[in-house]
Amino acid sequence: MSGRGKSGRVRLDAPGARKALGMAFKQFVAIAREFGGLPGSVHVELARDIGKSLEERTKADNGRKDKEARNLRQAEHFEEIVGRPPVKGSEDMLRFRLWREQRHECPYRASREGQSGHISCETFRADRNGDGTLLNIDHILPWSWSHDDSFENLVLCFADENARKGSHVPWQWFGSDADRWAKFKAWIDNIPTLKSTIGARKWKDFDDDPGMGGYKRRNLLVEGDEAIEKLKQRLSSRHLNDTRYAARILMQAIECLYPIEQYSDRQGNQRVRQRVFARPGQLVGMLRRAWGINHLKFNSQGERLDDDRNHAVDALVGAAVTNLELQQMTKAYQEQETRGGRTGRALSHVPPPWRSFAADIEAARDRVFVVRSERRRARGKLHDAGIYGGGPAAGKEQFHYRLNLQKEFGLKKGKFDAEVARSQLATIKDPDRNRHLIQAIEAWIDGGAPREDGKWPVDQRGQPIRRITLNDPTRKPGIAVHDGDAKRQTMVSVDVFSLTGAKYNRRWAFVPIYLHQIFDEKNCPQAPWPQILDQGVHVQFHSRLGRGDYVEFIERNGEFCEGYFVDFDIDSDRFSVGRHSDMSDRRVSASKMLTINKYQVDSFGRKALVQSEVRTWHGVVCTSPTQPG
Repeated sequence: MSGRGKSGRVRLDAPGARKALGMAFKQFVAIAREFGGLPGSVHVELARDIGKSLEERTKADNGRKDKEARNLRQAEHFEEIVGRPPVKGSEDMLRFRLWREQRHECPYRASREGQSGHISCETFRADRNGDGTLLNIDHILPWSWSHDDSFENLVLCFADENARKGSHVPWQWFGSDADRWAKFKAWIDNIPTLKSTIGARKWKDFDDDPGMGGYKRRNLLVEGDEAIEKLKQRLSSRHLNDTRYAARILMQAIECLYPIEQYSDRQGNQRVRQRVFARPGQLVGMLRRAWGINHLKFNSQGERLDDDRNHAVDALVGAAVTNLELQQMTKAYQEQETRGGRTGRALSHVPPPWRSFAADIEAARDRVFVVRSERRRARGKLHDAGIYGGGPAAGKEQFHYRLNLQKEFGLKKGKFDAEVARSQLATIKDPDRNRHLIQAIEAWIDGGAPREDGKWPVDQRGQPIRRITLNDPTRKPGIAVHDGDAKRQTMVSVDVFSLTGAKYNRRWAFVPIYLHQIFDEKNCPQAPWPQILDQGVHVQFHSRLGRGDYVEFIERNGEFCEGYFVDFDIDSDRFSVGRHSDMSDRRVSASKMLTINKYQVDSFGRKALVQSEVRTWHGVVCTSPTQPG
């Protein structure tokens, strides 16, 4: 919960909102110090994604290529239907996705007795490129109190039906008509759930059969004044914990830095001069679209681009309008929503601040450098869930693991593949002792690998073979767990050592530091002393790279790479470095590095080279093989 404590002070308990508030206030103070005083006015606009962790951003980026491929296929499908490509920065692809999700029907007209809600391809195509003359995108829960502009709160409907609905939820509009409400609920029930369609197309290449998510069903079917009021309260409570609430607290904190100034208005009344102003994200988004710069933040499919420089674009848009203008825009939007008109274009008549505004904004965006906070807090999984047997600790040359024959053996993207099965079978543990198992499984594979009961391979006792033990020759030692070995899961940082002296085939050595090692205060992770010192090589600690550190790599062939450190893969001996703007990562081979530089980045993106570091472990210097403590 958030609210006011017993002392009257505002409490903000959501970690993401607290982090956003702290970072924003710290940045404001840095700006005031940099320029020698407080600015004349402050316009506050906080983005929702500012609290995402580096891992979340990296995970999102990992699916970027699949998403781009899907978007390309959908854009091609759009062009087949409409006869033209989707307009960049428009709502074309959003409307197209809603149209497909709704099975080409308007949910409001489909519930009318004796009328068809079918939205034909001709109607979709004839809607004058999406200007709202025939079709509208409607907020199921009115935006005036839900503040929900997500896909789960949007439907595509006929423009006249949207005008009749106004600023109501469906039940408030026609819930008193029992027959129509029952027909409306039946229409929703006939649309598959999103979960069922995902399972059905799990291994398909094209997702042309989308389903409807649970939140959208809830929004469409909420009925009763009491249920609607509870939903309003729930959304209001959620808003207390998001960055919009953090923005209000930030405004109050910044206002405390300004002296109270009074002035007389035109009527002679005494007023306090306002220095800090809020900029609603919804209205900023409409201005972005009206001024022709929406393509900087969204692709042709209407999906948000992973480029954090666009937060600066929103800040510039918010700073380009006065408070009076924003009040007039808010009033225009509310009037448009009450009339049931097309709210997405409510501000399309607003001219840009100057003629070259769009080009100037894009040029300014390209000069922005995104500063990210260093990650010093160690958290995550200690080790992987899979436990391996064997290995050096057990006196074995290799690790081994157990594989479920029916659920895991020979599967490639969820389907059985004979080549994969044979390659796995070739690594079976103790092949001489298990030759009967190998023969039974080979015969099963040659017979087409039937997966019905009674057709699975059997052992010498006539029992179905359920699990087999396979060797993993590439497996490296991890963490001793339950008389086995688990893969190290979370790498906190990596220590970098320079190698000089006698002839050696590389310049650097690396010691990864994992989360489970952090809990051992006495035993510092071993540096690569034994195997290297014997070759007459001088080893010197260079730096410790943690997530969020800005690094620069120069390879032997002269190639240059810089960005925020993301991860180090000890198996492939490669670094992952994220670009400052979107954290899209690039992998760099550690064995090819000629130079490694670490930089400190201040609040304004100015980089300073870290000249030297001392290796420590829990505050104790640890520069030799001798353990601290």
